[in-house]
Amino acid sequence: MCASVSVSAQVEHNVYICIHQYGKSVEVKTPLTQKASTLIDENGKPLKFGNESDVLSFFGDMGWEYKGSYEVQILSSPDLWFVMEKRVRVEEDAFNGIPINPKDLKKND
Repeated sequence: MCASVSVSAQVEHNVYICIHQYGKSVEVKTPLTQKASTLIDENGKPLKFGNESDVLSFFGDMGWEYKGSYEVQILSSPDLWFVMEKRVRVEEDAFNGIPINPKDLKKND
């Protein structure tokens, strides 16, 4: 008699987010959000960042890696976009700690 055991291992995979910095404000687009969501502090106010390095450090501290960026000139101020990557086993775990506005989360109907 032969027994078989099936083990479903969760394999690490890459997850990506796009970060939009305009002025001192930052929005993030993830698979969990309906649209780009402004990052908020514990009081529900938009987070403010001094410069690009602050934004990259903020996400780097949560395990995200910088993959690239581009700039779009709108009127007189540049809009910066960063692409970040993180290796995870469970996709939702990648977004833990990112202070996304709850009203921007996708609804599971």
